Amino acid sequence: MLQDRFHHQKTDVLYPLRKPTKPGLVPSVYEQCSAIGGHLTRIAHGLPDYAVANFSPCLTIHNNTPWISWRTQPEPFIFRWDNHYFYNNGRPTEVFLGILEEDDRISSAHSIRPMRHRMSYEDPRLFIGSDEEMYCQFVSSRYASQQNKGGKDFFDSPKIWVSPITDGYATRAVLPPQGGNRQKGVSEKNWCYFTHKGVTKLLYSTLPLLIYEDESGGARQIPSRHLRRVCQDHPTFNSTAPIDLNGEHLVFYHWKFMTQMPNGQSYLQYHTSAYMLNRDMTKITYMVNQPLWSGSLEDEVIWWTTSQGQKMSTQPACILPFGGVVQKDELVLPLGVNDAWMGIFRCKLDNIMAFMEPC
Repeated sequence: MLQDRFHHQKTDVLYPLRKPTKPGLVPSVYEQCSAIGGHLTRIAHGLPDYAVANFSPCLTIHNNTPWISWRTQPEPFIFRWDNHYFYNNGRPTEVFLGILEEDDRISSAHSIRPMRHRMSYEDPRLFIGSDEEMYCQFVSSRYASQQNKGGKDFFDSPKIWVSPITDGYATRAVLPPQGGNRQKGVSEKNWCYFTHKGVTKLLYSTLPLLIYEDESGGARQIPSRHLRRVCQDHPTFNSTAPIDLNGEHLVFYHWKFMTQMPNGQSYLQYHTSAYMLNRDMTKITYMVNQPLWSGSLEDEVIWWTTSQGQKMSTQPACILPFGGVVQKDELVLPLGVNDAWMGIFRCKLDNIMAFMEPC
């Protein structure tokens, strides 16, 4: 067929075939983005050249500049004789910040906390505060660290930090008081700060759907049980803060569970979907009744091995957004793929809305 004979030479002028390359398997992230009606461009330029993986991206606009943050992994995991794993050379993950020049290119990339550190910095999310300054929230923990004492120390559990970005750096990080963030032994992740009607608020969790209006008050719960039709009883988390669509708000969330490869090997798979909140954020008005993205083995997962090359475990299969923006009628959403690489997904909002159904 023409599509086969001239695929490499003429690929730009051929009508794309809308079918999985391997029927029966979860399609690649490119195929899934195409099925939604959008397009994914892999970020290939401007990333730290020493990193083995770059993922968990978040995009925001501040002072007309498209800032992007992400998690970068400088070293691979190594396994000890007892199958415990650690970051090689005691060098955990970092949070990077840069400017999205083009969909495939980042400039001015740098670590927001460049001093040597023992804790893993993870899952950054940028947001604009009520003072109109840009902030970054990120997780720190002793994950995959030989300093982890099994819960005996405060930072053995993941905690959320928030800092204004000053001259590109997070120099004044504090531990917010919500939830169990200041309690020893309590894990806190996947928070999403945002500003609504001039007040900085916190989307704390998805099931139950809790929003903190400010630091002093309690959380307000929004009915969200209908999301169980999609994620069932699996662990479910926030992906993005509410994205303002001229009043109503688009929110992405994800869930995870263990599944198996065709050869029987177990791996962790994530799924991502979305819902809409009304103007006052008091109810879910619409939701997508299926995953929009599912982690795929077609995108290949990173295998971690022993020093002898024996395969031990994989990174999860996931397609995760952490924050995006709307430009006119288009959604611009960075996606992290399989905790390995990341790209920019562009899609007409109408295409996303076409998947929504009333709750």
